[in-house]
Amino acid sequence: GDFNTPQTSPSGFLGGMPLAMLVGRGHMGYMNGIGLAPIKERNVILTDGRDLDPDESLVLRQSQVAHLQSVDDLLTTPLPDRPLYIHMDLDVVDPAEMPGLWYPTPGGPSVAAVNATLRRIVTEGTLAGALFTLWNNSLVSDDRSLQHTLKMVRTIVDNA
Repeated sequence: GDFNTPQTSPSGFLGGMPLAMLVGRGHMGYMNGIGLAPIKERNVILTDGRDLDPDESLVLRQSQVAHLQSVDDLLTTPLPDRPLYIHMDLDVVDPAEMPGLWYPTPGGPSVAAVNATLRRIVTEGTLAGALFTLWNNSLVSDDRSLQHTLKMVRTIVDNA
C-alpha cells in the first residue's frame, strides 16, 4: 500500500511511505525539498494493497483514496478524466509468476490480469507516465521476472 507514515509504520521503512507522502501525509521533507505539492487523495486509485500493516490499513480506510481490492476491478471502474500515472509495484503480482520480489505476498493477480488492466488504462485513459518497481535479481535463477516486466511495458507502449 505504501500508505504508512512515521507514526503508523512498525519498521520505519521509507519505502512503505511514498503514497502517503504524495497525498500530504507523514514526513513531507522530500516533497517540500523538491517543491512538490501533495495531490488530492480522491485522485488516487490503489489496487491490490493486500499486505498492509494494521495502522496503515486503518488510515487507508479512513482516507479518500479509492482502494480497490483486485486489479480486475480496474477493468470496470470508471477512469478519471485527467492524465493518469501508473506506479506498478511488481510485488503485487503473484510471486509464483514473478520470482525474486522483495516483499512477495501470495494471492496476487496474474501477469495476464495485470496486462489486461494496463491495456484498458492506456486505451481508454490518458497516460501521463508509468513506473515499474523491480525485483531483486540476486534472488532469481531465470529471466521470468524480466520477461514479464518487459511484456507489461510493451503492453503500455503498444497500446498508448
